[in-house]
Amino acid sequence: MDKRPELGPAWCFLAAPIAVGLAVGGLVVAVNAEGPTPTQYAGALLTALWAGAGLALGWRRRHERLGPIVLAGAAVAGLVCLSQAMVAKAVADASTNDVGAIALRCSLAALPALAFHMFLSLPDGRLKTRARRRSALAGYSLAAVVAASLVVDLDHLQVWPVVALWVAAIAAGAYGTMLRYRTVGALERRRIQWIGWGFSVCAEAVLVVLALRLLTDRPHSPGTVALAFTAVIPLAIIAGTLPRMVARVDVLLTHTVAITGLTALVLGIYVVVVLGLGRTPEGGERSLLLLSMAAAGLAALLYLPARRWLTERANRLVYGARVAPDETLRTFGQRLTRSIPLDELMLQL
Repeated sequence: MDKRPELGPAWCFLAAPIAVGLAVGGLVVAVNAEGPTPTQYAGALLTALWAGAGLALGWRRRHERLGPIVLAGAAVAGLVCLSQAMVAKAVADASTNDVGAIALRCSLAALPALAFHMFLSLPDGRLKTRARRRSALAGYSLAAVVAASLVVDLDHLQVWPVVALWVAAIAAGAYGTMLRYRTVGALERRRIQWIGWGFSVCAEAVLVVLALRLLTDRPHSPGTVALAFTAVIPLAIIAGTLPRMVARVDVLLTHTVAITGLTALVLGIYVVVVLGLGRTPEGGERSLLLLSMAAAGLAALLYLPARRWLTERANRLVYGARVAPDETLRTFGQRLTRSIPLDELMLQL
């Protein structure tokens, strides 16, 4: 029995409303300025979802420490929403807001460090080795250096250091999660698989958005659309806290990865072929291109089940069975390597 102390739910009920309140405060500030932008709406929605994910983790997994990390990230995200709205309002009023500018730069640098910490601590929120603790500390230290460099110039926000932090956090964090994935039990693996499924869906959405932007100049705000699709990740974390949802995530993840690969292949071919003609589609050509892309994607998705069905019908016609003889011998050879009784093997053959 796990004798580690439980986390009381009080801090969940305290931290989650703080995160959501900061995001809502950002929307209120934006309303008093020129009105909230789609990006500000997306940021507030994401903050609420991450707060909900942290609340679900803290309520359902009281023996673990992943909830506080997620809730800290939600609170920092809410601070990003509020400080960005404060800076935007100051720009609209032709004034300055140094407090909001400093808070924006510090919170933007802290978010990837918290994401890196979450990756390293999956699936239970604990950094169980000295190397992981040192790596998390190095991530926070690097974020502090980046924040300090951004605070030096409050008039212009340099985006590329924050982007570099996110790239490094996701790459190094995914590698750390993969190493941890190999050593944990079956239940912990499935919970990690839920997060992997969320990232797979986000990767597919980003591929589609980038391809549409390159080929049709739509959507007009690809960054906002891609940001909105990251809402799948906190939803996946919430699903990973539900026992009934954990059971079949491996099948869902397998199909999602396959669909993502097919999507990348189809979109890559379209981008190479269409842009290779020397120009992007214009006017009515864009609608025709979108329809053809949808048809190609549908054909790619239906290929595997259609191939399986057609293969079974062809085998019945030619061999009188659902599978060909060589397939039977191949599966029989694989069963020989398992601990199956010989009489059962002969019966299967």
